[in-house]
Amino acid sequence: MTPLDAAHGYLALGWTPIPCLPGDKRPAIEWAAYQTRKPTEAELVQWFGDGKAHNLAIVTGQASGLLVLDIDGASGEASVKGKQIPPTPCVRTANGWHHYYKHPGYPIRNFTRKLPGLDLRADGGYVLAPPSIHPNGTAYEWAIGLDELPLADPPQWLLELCTTPTQPMIPKSRDWVATALQGVGEGQRNDTAARLAGFMRHHFDRGAAEAMLTLWNERNEPPLPQAELAKVLESVWRYEGPRQTHRQTATELLAREFPPMRWVVPDLLPEGCLAILASKAKLGKSWLMLQLAIALACGGHFLGHTLAPGKVCYYALEDGDRLLQERLRLLGASGNLDGLVFLDAIRPLNTPEGMAELEGTITEERPRLLILDTLAAAKTGKLDENLAGDFADLANPLRTLAHDTGTAILLVHHHGKLAGGDAVLDLRGSTALGGAVDTIWGLYRDRGQAQAKLSATGRNILDAELALEFDAESTHCWQMIGNADEVAQSEAESEILEVLAALQEAKAGAIAQELGKSKQAVWKVCEKMAERGLLKREIQQKGMSKGVLYSQRLTGLTGLTVDGVDVNPVNHQPSVNGLTANTGQAIPSWQMM
Repeated sequence: MTPLDAAHGYLALGWTPIPCLPGDKRPAIEWAAYQTRKPTEAELVQWFGDGKAHNLAIVTGQASGLLVLDIDGASGEASVKGKQIPPTPCVRTANGWHHYYKHPGYPIRNFTRKLPGLDLRADGGYVLAPPSIHPNGTAYEWAIGLDELPLADPPQWLLELCTTPTQPMIPKSRDWVATALQGVGEGQRNDTAARLAGFMRHHFDRGAAEAMLTLWNERNEPPLPQAELAKVLESVWRYEGPRQTHRQTATELLAREFPPMRWVVPDLLPEGCLAILASKAKLGKSWLMLQLAIALACGGHFLGHTLAPGKVCYYALEDGDRLLQERLRLLGASGNLDGLVFLDAIRPLNTPEGMAELEGTITEERPRLLILDTLAAAKTGKLDENLAGDFADLANPLRTLAHDTGTAILLVHHHGKLAGGDAVLDLRGSTALGGAVDTIWGLYRDRGQAQAKLSATGRNILDAELALEFDAESTHCWQMIGNADEVAQSEAESEILEVLAALQEAKAGAIAQELGKSKQAVWKVCEKMAERGLLKREIQQKGMSKGVLYSQRLTGLTGLTVDGVDVNPVNHQPSVNGLTANTGQAIPSWQMM
């Protein structure tokens, strides 16, 4: 039977035949379209007519109503020993058997080696069929023909195997190369190709690596298109990887002169660092990042600092164009903002292709700041956030890239469920992430409240805690109120002054009772206020016991400030650029101080 005759016969059964290269498993055409349509008579003649030696494959899955179980060699036979194998049409292959079953009617994915020697071709796959020739010269033949038995339903154990997670193709042991070189199925080819290419880069020249990868690719079912394999190899070879070790003595290091530290945000975010901003979900991280991006792009103001203008690349991986436009307008962005570039997609950063793409963006755009919003959207689900090695393998190349290029890379991430106020330990996932980055910002805010705390720590900055407030009425910006500890102190002092305004004088215990706070905490604040002249302190003695009465030393508290912070107990409201947030007055460009 000729391939053309076989193709006609398979098409008559409702199956979808496609051509593969002669003596090869690789498709001879772009075959994705044939997962949803049948080939025409003219196409069959073009592919298989006039004595053409193309191999013949059948598209599996719902396209042909087929599942094909590939039992490969002795390991495959051992895996099915004792399991039900319903009688059904079967093909003898070079190394085993293809058992053809009815498709169950719902999506079934291909799998490779869920059990040793067992593969399944289902939706999105294909198999070589008689009269094709295996690359080793063996002919595919029907052992149980289509005229001998009807297609059987797949056994229950096989359907259950389809719903269990695939075992990792590449183990953590040193044996992964030998395992990977046996070939992989769809869904694993790109990642395996990239890892093999990375391994070969350290042991072989490019020509040898290309030859070996081409031979490996022939074992995949189906093989990667040659152009795609070449693209993976190019991206891996282009990525320079870790820097070479530089040796210097302490004397040499002490004699070196370094330029002054350059800042994206003075005292908070250095240039050329890997930084991370994290908080609980939906508490204003993206607002803060967009505010920073606009301020930097136009040389505006951010959290009390005037920024030197610079280019920003913003990977907005979760917010669509409509939402970004709405927020830009609410923030009052206008004028020339060509220095702010938005990008909406990137290859996963835990792959060589992703790192190469990010490096290419920095090389082409040369930004002072690159924001990845969010880190979770910039990686694949295969990266386990709880594994220190996985997170370190992601963060370390990013840090090297930031140091080498001078671009600050700022990752937007989330806090874990048990966040308690430590910006490093609260990062979701392994603590290796906190150890790998240079600078960490933690945003803490009670849901529904306007005020928040920004905790900043890192290698090149002094630890800082800033009190912020989100102005949702006019500026739609986070505004800095002051140092978080000082603002908390001023609020406590304001509450005490309010109580004394009503009581005239009182002991710390009575004030604490009015405020619902501990006597010890109130006493400490009152003593500090007395030392600074804000309260009058009078010792009262009755019999053998002594007490301290506190009273207001000053009257007319309007405009009273403590360390530059307004502590007026009546209608206290932090100012925004000299205007209260609810004045309704226009804020000059851009969010001027």
